Amino acid sequence: MTATRDSVLLYTTHRALLPEVPSLVDQLNQPNRQFTQPYNLPDVIQPAPFPDEDQIGASLDSLNDKHRSWIAQNDLDVNMAPNASLFIVADEDTLDNRTVQVVYLGSDVENDEKGYDVLRSPISVAVQVFTTIDGGQQGWDEFLYQARANGGVIPSA
Repeated sequence: MTATRDSVLLYTTHRALLPEVPSLVDQLNQPNRQFTQPYNLPDVIQPAPFPDEDQIGASLDSLNDKHRSWIAQNDLDVNMAPNASLFIVADEDTLDNRTVQVVYLGSDVENDEKGYDVLRSPISVAVQVFTTIDGGQQGWDEFLYQARANGGVIPSA
């Protein structure tokens, strides 16, 4: 599967994770399959369409720039295409803690110094973040509140 304009992109910044990317994509998409498979919809989370060497060791600022270029190439708007407003980063902590970074680029953070917000999420919960934002049931601020109250990580239950 390849990324489409409806995808949430997964960037991989740690070389040791490269062999795990297919499994990681599968794990990240698993919670949503009950909603996508009956309609033959593709998995939403897909590996970023950039060469591995452009991702390994990349900073969040660099990934933010890459992601924004992907948004522009696909003629998307982070405020009109909720999946484009998020991306996921698998990094060295993914190996040890089975968590990923979820990066949000929505309009409520675009004037911040960095232009994005980041929180850490267990792999099993990361899909909930974008599904909930996409469905409009809960805003990014609620996830930030939950994460801050739990040592910077979204609670898994």
